[in-house]
Parts: sequence; structure tokens; C-alpha cells
Amino acid sequence: MISNEDIGKALKKIEAAHDVVVIMAIEAGSRAYGLSSISSDYDVRFVYAHKEDWYLSISLEEQADHVDLSTLDGLDLHGWDLRKALRLFWKSNSSFVEWLQSDLIYLERTHFRSQAQRLLADIYSIGIGIHHYQSLAKRNFKRMSTDTLDPKVMLSSLRPLLTALWMSQYQKPAPMRLNYLLSTLTISPELQSDINSLVERKCRGAILTDRSEFVRLYEFIESTLAAPELTHIQKISRDNNAHLLSNLFRQTLSEAWAEPY
Repeated sequence: MISNEDIGKALKKIEAAHDVVVIMAIEAGSRAYGLSSISSDYDVRFVYAHKEDWYLSISLEEQADHVDLSTLDGLDLHGWDLRKALRLFWKSNSSFVEWLQSDLIYLERTHFRSQAQRLLADIYSIGIGIHHYQSLAKRNFKRMSTDTLDPKVMLSSLRPLLTALWMSQYQKPAPMRLNYLLSTLTISPELQSDINSLVERKCRGAILTDRSEFVRLYEFIESTLAAPELTHIQKISRDNNAHLLSNLFRQTLSEAWAEPY
């Protein structure tokens, strides 16, 4: 069992090894989606800041801008440098937006996370986000076996599909937890029941040997992938808002090293 203390120690190890300050660390993946099983890894994602001089170098583009640390006990840590994180945000990277949406927070320093959340409406293109989740759902749908269904694989298509539908309806980033997506979308009671059963199977690590049990859900995914509201999505450019992220970069860098951590 991994504790918050274990995660904190791993983050401190990263800070010492790379001479950085971790300014935000959250849980991503199945635990953040409310889909974890007893064997699920801890997928810790974080943003860190170097000292100012590190960014004032002619070799900046050649420097490593990410950190990975995996342990044998199911703890997986992956982090991005502050500048990289903001550049990906600028390009409407949905993974980073999920980091901002996660409600499992291990560490939060400076005003970075709250300020980035306030910029979501100005920076994140809903059209790009919908396209990303639809493409992810399609790709994972192709992985489904014709004979048996792994609940994990089926959910890896269903969750991004529901996320795309939610974003299309509400025109803002979707919440990460599947149960909230379901409670705020119009889905038949029969499909709700199928999804609840699928989640229960996934959380206890079961493999579906009878494909017919979830034919209705399989057909829902297949038909919804081509839904009109998920096609012909306009990808709005946000390039003219780079100054907002530059301001956040400078503000966060100043805050990150203002206090000894």
C-alpha cells in the first residue's frame, strides 16, 4: 500500500536529484477517474520549476524537460518542467488539462494550479479537446477482442467517448470522474446499469467471458463514435493568448523559489 508520505518522499528525491521545486503533484489515470482496482498503480503527475538561470541558457532547447521515476511497488511518477507544461497548455494538451482537473492532489505550491485553472476558458480549445477524446475512444475501440472483452479496454474507449460528449454539450473541460460524467449526461437507465456493471467488473479485475452481456454497451460506443455532434469540430486557435501564459510562467517562477521548501 502506497501512502501520501511515500509519494512525498519520492517527490523530495526528485527535487534533490534535479535541483528543482515541485509546484503541483496530482493523481492521474484510473484512481482519478474512479476506476481503480486493488492492483492499480499510482500514477502521480507533477509540474516542477528550475531556478531562473536554467531558463536563461542558449542550450535551453537541448535540456531535458521531463522527469520519470517508477518503483517496483506500483508507484509511477512523471513530471514536466514548468515551461514545457505551459507550452503544452498553449497547444490545448488534454493531459495537462486533466492534471488541472484532478481532485486527488498530493502537493500544491504557489498559485500555479489555481491561476492555470482560471485561464482554461482563454487557452483551452474545446474543439481540439473533443477531437482528442474522440480519437482516443476510436483507437481503444479497435483494441476490443472479437471473442472476449476486457473491462479495462472497454472503459478505455467508453470514458473518453463520454468525455467528448460532455464537452460537446457543456462546452468546457469535462470532470475526470466517470460517475459524475454519467450523472450529468442523458443516458438510458439500461446503459447506466450496463456501465455500472462494467465498472464493478473492472474494479475487481474480472475478464468478461460472455461478450453478449455487454452487446448493448458495445453498440452504443460504436454508434456514438460517429455522432454528428462529434464530427466537423472547429479547432479554434489560441495562439494570440501566449502572453497570458508567459505572465503565469514568470509569476510562478518567482513564487517557486521565494520560500525554502
